Amino acid sequence: MPTFSPNSEKNLSTCRPELQEVLGKAIKEIDFSVTCGFRGKEEQNKRFAEGTSRVKYPNGMHNVFPSNAVDIRPYPHDPNDLDAFLKLAEVIERVARCKGYDVRCMGKEWGWDFYHYEYKGKV
Repeated sequence: MPTFSPNSEKNLSTCRPELQEVLGKAIKEIDFSVTCGFRGKEEQNKRFAEGTSRVKYPNGMHNVFPSNAVDIRPYPHDPNDLDAFLKLAEVIERVARCKGYDVRCMGKEWGWDFYHYEYKGKV
């Protein structure tokens, strides 16, 4: 059974409890890494300047503590394997619904950034 690395655990610990609960359950079904939770001003604006985020601080879902957003990636990671990202999204969204939460892979809505998930509230 997959488990989180210490780095994934550290990143996830900066997220709201609902995201921690959902991802903690999902890791038992599918292997993935948590690459980012909360982002401060410097990190958010750096990602904006690099083009990996479309918003400056404090306008991102990562910019509140605990974070309303989390970035994850399937393990092993192949950025070109869309099927792996979609399979991961299916597991995360199903687990979230079972827990009574609306957690979405925003890449499915935006058509880009399949790493990014947001907590939208209770269902």
